[in-house]
Amino acid sequence: GLAPLYELPFRLEPLAPRFLASAAAVLALTALAVLLRRRAPALAAVGAAYVVILLPVVGVAHQGPQIAADRYTYLASLPWALLAGGGLARGWRGLRARRPGRPAALALAAIAGALLLTLGVLTWRQAGTWRDSETLWTRALAASPSAIAHAKLGVLRDEAGRPDEAIAHFRAALDLHPDLAYAHNNWGIALARQGKWEEAIEHYRGALRIAPDSAESHLNLAVALDRAGRPAEAAEHLRAAGRLRGAR
Repeated sequence: GLAPLYELPFRLEPLAPRFLASAAAVLALTALAVLLRRRAPALAAVGAAYVVILLPVVGVAHQGPQIAADRYTYLASLPWALLAGGGLARGWRGLRARRPGRPAALALAAIAGALLLTLGVLTWRQAGTWRDSETLWTRALAASPSAIAHAKLGVLRDEAGRPDEAIAHFRAALDLHPDLAYAHNNWGIALARQGKWEEAIEHYRGALRIAPDSAESHLNLAVALDRAGRPAEAAEHLRAAGRLRGAR
């Protein structure tokens, strides 16, 4: 189903079954549009318009943690809406020609109404996903494996005073994506709240190995080192945090 985040896998495998199935579906639909270009030219036109509108966000120049996003298809889906409207108008004319009078209009209105009601209910249900952070990231995790969703849920669990559950989520996040500095940093925060300074230091260092320009991780490490009785090292990371924040 739909998800708030379709996360880019840590190791992208283009020959994975889901990618091969998607490629096969695209090729099949393209072939169908070409074969029907004389009988149904609108199908080819709509397909071409969809591709052209989608090209800027299709991922050639990738940015962000997602492999795709529902929002990228909003504008590109307008041609399909036009095609659906054209199909509805054509169906209306066909019904009127075969069955003149009110029954034809009522039948088509009932079909359109049922479709709109179904779409409305589905939209209402999907909007509920964004009710709060807990619901959002739980839904993301239910839809597909996601290191970011695990890490976000870990933060929520830690803030709720459930450190063991938080750490389980951070561990799962790093199993999926070993280079997720956010998970290391927040795992360190969870350990620091328990007074486990040496363990927290290791995770802050892990975060900095991945993202050395993170002012937050430098600052967190400085605090942990100071609490662990290593003020000289703490001062070094405190200065680094100050430099990084001043450079912004």
